[in-house]
Amino acid sequence: MIKEYLEKIQDQLYQNKIEVYNKLMNYETTYKENTEMIRILEESNNLTFQEFTPRELNSFSSGKVIELKQSQKLLLLDIEETKLELKKAEEAVNEINQVMKKQISQVNYLENLESHINKAVDLVYTDVYKCKQELAEAQKIIQNL
Repeated sequence: MIKEYLEKIQDQLYQNKIEVYNKLMNYETTYKENTEMIRILEESNNLTFQEFTPRELNSFSSGKVIELKQSQKLLLLDIEETKLELKKAEEAVNEINQVMKKQISQVNYLENLESHINKAVDLVYTDVYKCKQELAEAQKIIQNL
């Protein structure tokens, strides 16, 4: 019962971690695409050609570059926030894994304890000495919990 509950929580935490990771990848991809678009637009607005050609500068491109640079600043903030969120998600996954390992260890102790008690019950009327040994082992297991 507890194991199923912990596994359910673990699955949810893994799903959350995957979602946050995908969100981070989307932000980073958008950042790279915007960086490349800024580079292309800035090359198209190269002022060195202004003196040699009778063309007008594209004001749309200049405005778009400014807009993309502002967007880049916001994306950097989103990327940093998402990295922190991913770190928290990874910590939560690690924590639930540790809890599950501890729970498995405790279950093993209890199963071992049950085994010794069952042996003692079986031996109580036939071999008192071995029964005492089994109960002593059970007592050691309880003390280790």
